[in-house]
Amino acid sequence: DNDVVVATTIHKSKGLEYPIVFLCDTEDEINKSKGNNINRTQLDKDMGIAINYYDKENRTINDNLVYKIFRDRQKFDVRAESMRLFYVALTRAKNHIFITGTVKEEDWDFNDPYSINSYKEWIMMASHTNAKLKSMITFHSEEDIPSTNIEKFTFRHNEDKKYSPINKYLDYEYPHKDSLDIAVKYTVT
Repeated sequence: DNDVVVATTIHKSKGLEYPIVFLCDTEDEINKSKGNNINRTQLDKDMGIAINYYDKENRTINDNLVYKIFRDRQKFDVRAESMRLFYVALTRAKNHIFITGTVKEEDWDFNDPYSINSYKEWIMMASHTNAKLKSMITFHSEEDIPSTNIEKFTFRHNEDKKYSPINKYLDYEYPHKDSLDIAVKYTVT
């Protein structure tokens, strides 16, 4: 009922509804770090543990069949969770949902549904088989978007005394900025 804008993650929006929802950056790869675990050990609550094979003769670490099964199961679980989150995102809107992302001509080629890595690709693949969905999608080029002079948003601190502890943290500058460029790990080659 309030006239406010709420910016939230998909996780935090579970169970809530909003009159208008913007789902942004749908071209971003979903959970790119999860499911590509390079650990030598894989754990699964149902299947147990899998460890890579170490070849002493060639001094290499190789995936064995059980390890590959575990890794594929982990990728499947990550994809399933991403689909659940996508469903949550799509069902938060009471009236309208706006989905943003960049689309290139080559994005319309789908050979393998399991190779899809973004919400945008899921929407595009679904629109291939669903005429009603395809009719609901509107594409805009950069020329379609009106050019406006948008001022850069700046946060202004309230100089009121009750906000001074907050301002202390907001104005903080790290005193050792030069040390940020030093590598954390060095190796001898």
